Amino acid sequence: MIAKNRKNQKESSWSAIFFSVVLLGMMFAMVSFLVVSNWNINNKRADLRIRIDELQKEIQNLEKEKQGLQAGVKQSLKDEYLEEKIRNHGYKKPGEEVVIVKGAEDEGAKSLEKSQGILDRILGKFRRD
Repeated sequence: MIAKNRKNQKESSWSAIFFSVVLLGMMFAMVSFLVVSNWNINNKRADLRIRIDELQKEIQNLEKEKQGLQAGVKQSLKDEYLEEKIRNHGYKKPGEEVVIVKGAEDEGAKSLEKSQGILDRILGKFRRD
């Protein structure tokens, strides 16, 4: 009877130790899982904060560009701007005369000479004489 008692006590102590080890292992696994999950979430949060900052800077740049474009649209709707653009294309108002400056033709001739080949320039000098 005492031997059976001791045998039962040994078995119950081994089962208690085994149960404790299994329970401790499960708790360690759960804590490890939670720590790793928290670490991954914090990394993702940091990446998202960086992305948010980048997007906010891009929004600011686009707002500045938008303001510049709106100012350009307002400027282009003014009569003076439209008149200047039309006059630059050679149009005139009724009763006005268009004046062409000779200096502009000389520059055009010089650019034409530059675009010609050497042989064409030499022949052109002989033809003029």
